[in-house]
Amino acid sequence: MFIPGTHDSGSYAGVSPLVENYVLNQDRNVWTQLVSGIRYLDFRIGYYNREGFFINHDLIRVTRIGPILQEIRKFLELAPKEIVVVDFHRFPYPTNFSHEIHRQFVDILYKELGQFALPSWQLQSGEGPTLNDIWARNRNLIICYAEREIVRDNQWLWSPLQQFWGDTNKVPELKRYLERTIREQRPVSPNPMWALMAELTPTPLDIIFRTNSLKKLAQEINGEVTKWFRDEWVNETNIVATDYFLGNDLINVAIHANVAQGILKV
Repeated sequence: MFIPGTHDSGSYAGVSPLVENYVLNQDRNVWTQLVSGIRYLDFRIGYYNREGFFINHDLIRVTRIGPILQEIRKFLELAPKEIVVVDFHRFPYPTNFSHEIHRQFVDILYKELGQFALPSWQLQSGEGPTLNDIWARNRNLIICYAEREIVRDNQWLWSPLQQFWGDTNKVPELKRYLERTIREQRPVSPNPMWALMAELTPTPLDIIFRTNSLKKLAQEINGEVTKWFRDEWVNETNIVATDYFLGNDLINVAIHANVAQGILKV
């Protein structure tokens, strides 16, 4: 199934203008992303003692996680047939993100979203559940969590989701990487889903000399990404995550691809 997603989904506001060019990856909040058709959300979490849990972009604190979880909950309540994948992909701050901090965060997650969470799937032949399997359980949220020990202790969490990352600021290099990944790579995680991170990444020199920004890089790549997945790879991918998602048309590409394959009906 083709699933449109966003990269660093919670990095849309909340930082100083001095750093936003290389910290913000989106310009719409999570609620708007979901309503627009995004179905994969990529989060990185930081913990700041008495201040609690925040969305981070690497080591930079962006915004509190609580209101974002509430937006997800509201969407799931209003759209019970829509299936959403939430990927807690990294925990960059503090560097010693301990088991106790994980436990605190998982308690918050369960309180806000536990009633919607689909239990981890026992894979058969490497395949995940069908849409009918998910709807039959009346739970339309898949929560992937990057700490395997925590997943083992909480059957409502899924194993880490593998992301494939080109790590380049050049359009031709990113295309070659994505093409090679689609052709050769398959996830090594027990999680059957896999995500192509279809965005350009600034180099350290880009950041030092401010030769671009995340938004400018997204403007450079988003049109190309739409064409690649629409014309070349439409039936060969699972999750595709992008920056500044309104600059591409992957939501419509995904809908048309899933309808053509008989996965969705309109």
